[in-house]
Amino acid sequence: MDLDKFSEKYFDPNDNTGFSDVIMARQFKLKSLRERLKKYYLTDKEIDNLFEIIIKAEVEMENIKKKVDYNKCTQHDLNNLYRNLLSVQYKMKEDFDKKLNAFLKAKYEKAKKIVEKRKKH
Repeated sequence: MDLDKFSEKYFDPNDNTGFSDVIMARQFKLKSLRERLKKYYLTDKEIDNLFEIIIKAEVEMENIKKKVDYNKCTQHDLNNLYRNLLSVQYKMKEDFDKKLNAFLKAKYEKAKKIVEKRKKH
């Protein structure tokens, strides 16, 4: 599920539990990340590819959380939940960094070729 669709579905301006505040804070962080990535001169398509990694991981974490019955949960189950969620987060970070580095390396190589061509002429 797209994060904007998620926030539209679950955002309630009359919410007094704080869940809507969490959604808004998350949206703000993602918009901030998008702006920081633009400083690397990434295209919108490249940024969207990076955000697909985040969305995929968040959906996977939600699926892991749904499988847990919190009413019958033991400390061992909570530890496993925590470990599984951390595993997904680490994989997301690894994949995100790998993809970002590939984009930046490609841009660097392209810029390097342009500089070399200019030096020849």
